[in-house]
Amino acid sequence: MARSLFLTGVTGFVGRRLLARLDPERFDRVVCLVRRADPELHEQFQHSESEDSRRVTVEWVVGNLGQPGGYASALQSCSHVLHLAAATGKASAEEYQRANVEGTRVLVEASQKARVERFVFVSSIAVRFPDQSHYHYAHSKAEAERIVREVDPTATTIRPTIIVGSGAPVLEGLSKLAGLPIMPVFGSGDVHVQPIDVLDLCDALSELLIADEWRGKTLELGGPESLRIEDFLARLRFARFGQGPRALHLPLGPIRALLGAVEPVLLPVLPLTAGQLATFANDGVAEPSEFHESRRSRLRPLQSSLELGNAEPSWASSGAREFEESDEFLDQESSAFVRYLTGTEAKDAFQSKYREFCRQRPEASAASEVDRFLLQKARAGGFSLAMADVYSARWLPHSTLRVRLVGALGILECLPDPGEAMDAPDGRGPVSAGCSLVANAARELVTLMIATVCLAPSHWRLRRQAERIGG
Repeated sequence: MARSLFLTGVTGFVGRRLLARLDPERFDRVVCLVRRADPELHEQFQHSESEDSRRVTVEWVVGNLGQPGGYASALQSCSHVLHLAAATGKASAEEYQRANVEGTRVLVEASQKARVERFVFVSSIAVRFPDQSHYHYAHSKAEAERIVREVDPTATTIRPTIIVGSGAPVLEGLSKLAGLPIMPVFGSGDVHVQPIDVLDLCDALSELLIADEWRGKTLELGGPESLRIEDFLARLRFARFGQGPRALHLPLGPIRALLGAVEPVLLPVLPLTAGQLATFANDGVAEPSEFHESRRSRLRPLQSSLELGNAEPSWASSGAREFEESDEFLDQESSAFVRYLTGTEAKDAFQSKYREFCRQRPEASAASEVDRFLLQKARAGGFSLAMADVYSARWLPHSTLRVRLVGALGILECLPDPGEAMDAPDGRGPVSAGCSLVANAARELVTLMIATVCLAPSHWRLRRQAERIGG
């Protein structure tokens, strides 16, 4: 029987891999809702499709979850919906509400109007955490679950545990902790986790979409092994860095309270959030169920999911790095630089010259993971860019960020309006100018201290990982 699937979140970690593994015997057509066109992703998937002799027809619809008019006609032509899209990571409470709650509400209501046969919603095991202090992501997922149940009682909700595998965001985040000279463990380290491989989750989702016995159910799915989170970090540390555990236990409660207090101001630059530390305060183990037990013998062992270089479709993880240097990202970067350097907005002429500079000068290309890390922080603008600037100036003077900042200054000097404004005298007297210099020096010193605390651990981890891979 031919089925057509409407899929959200296809550009995410799970979505890319699920699209690569869809069985053409189950779905002959997939409509992917994306926020923006990504020609490279489309081309890479089509190339993979021709190599694998796929029969799944993939269509791309550009739209926004909160604006169903842009995808309503495509939704009406589909029999099944899989809702993967969600705000994760270090988003604000408002962003979680907008994307995870309101986005889900609009989609499930539009799906009911379109009379789709099946709706599957991917939630999170965090919904069941007893202690959700400052965990806006868990709050938003719980509210989204409630909405799905009310609007479509036949919908299936699945709560995966920690999702692991090559390129998993949660592994990249935990690797920053596991790779430090002394591995920090928040709290006792005794709570249990049950990581599940992303490919096992994809296979489970494909089956849930067509299995009638799970209609209207809320299911939980974890991996084959439950272990203490401290043991999980130790195994990750050994798999990624070849080092034995050297753990330091830190007080969980005070750290969560402190992070929760400063997040409204420092969220973009914090290495982790109070909500993310909920993993150290709650057991993240799936409740036993017939669905879970039926899959247990097919689950991939945890150790294989922790190793670098797990097999995966070549296109499934390649889009992020190429897209990093797209026009959109370079324009975002140049706008942040201009606001930082001049306090004004970037003009089209500057952005065009900046893109040309980054692509024609070899030294302006991001050559390492450390370079990419600093550029990511710089693109956030504001204090995040200030930290990346002073940190690279002190510790990495030849980094790509420094080259691009100097290039941006040179371009600004050559353009009429910003160049004249930068060269014009400020008219201050010697006393005022001296006080300003002292204040600027003090501010830069404080920024360097904060930047070193926030950025040095990731810098050290990325360097060690590059050294290990390089031999």
